[in-house]
Amino acid sequence: MAQSITGQLAEFIGRCRIGKIPPEVKARARMFVLDYLGVALTASSARSSQIIGDVVAELGGRETCTVIGRAYRTNALFAALVNGTTGHAVEMDDDHRTSVLHPAVAVVPAALAAAELKQASGAEVVEGVVAGYEAMTRIGDAFLGTQYYEGFHPTGTCGVFGAAAAAGRILDLSTDQLIAAFGIAGTQAAGLEEWKADGSWIKRLHPGKAAESGLLAVLLAQSGYTGPATILEGENGFLKAFSFERKWDVNKILDGLGTEYRGYGTSFKPYAGCRFFHQVIDATLDLVREHKIDAP
Repeated sequence: MAQSITGQLAEFIGRCRIGKIPPEVKARARMFVLDYLGVALTASSARSSQIIGDVVAELGGRETCTVIGRAYRTNALFAALVNGTTGHAVEMDDDHRTSVLHPAVAVVPAALAAAELKQASGAEVVEGVVAGYEAMTRIGDAFLGTQYYEGFHPTGTCGVFGAAAAAGRILDLSTDQLIAAFGIAGTQAAGLEEWKADGSWIKRLHPGKAAESGLLAVLLAQSGYTGPATILEGENGFLKAFSFERKWDVNKILDGLGTEYRGYGTSFKPYAGCRFFHQVIDATLDLVREHKIDAP
């Protein structure tokens, strides 16, 4: 049987070493981390961030990992959960156009938590971030933008794979362990768009849960827990389940893998808000400048 898509992704993640990553991609990955940290620190004062941080502080846990904007430390899974949720609270986190998702808030919290567990180097964090962005954006691209039509938020659903790829690279899982981690991550994929009905906060939770679930998948796989090698393309796998048999293009996941860095095209936001409104903001500001419009 031909090697599964998950297997090919796992092999790429295993080869995603600092010496093989193009310089411009490494530089971009560092910017992704810095941008995320700035956004998450700002968003740590949001009410939703305060609530989830307080709940985790009350629950407690081994003080191994940093909680951004808070005075306490907690276990790796809780840190990934809070940091991912916090990073999405002010809608300023980065955005990948074709996969229609936000990579940093799922990938970076899992990468940082894994790095603190291992006491990893900065170079290892960059490796994890690059691997995570590639996995997440490529899997997102395969849906051709259709997940929203079925009520799913791709940052949450595809984010589990980005988080698993990042943490798995940093914790140096074998190819077989990475395959299992993807299988375990995929069954935890979630994120519903019903927040649009009333503007409630569940959207902010999606990347936090993705970061937590992806990291959990890696830790389980590292200890021998198994997951299906065909989690993406299988008869009951992720692509079928989350597309409701709409058209998808599985080639988007593997085309150019290792030579074309899809995650490199992730953009930084100039404004806090959905990027689909940014052109309206730009046009409004242009009109204000051109016609010297001043509010009364």
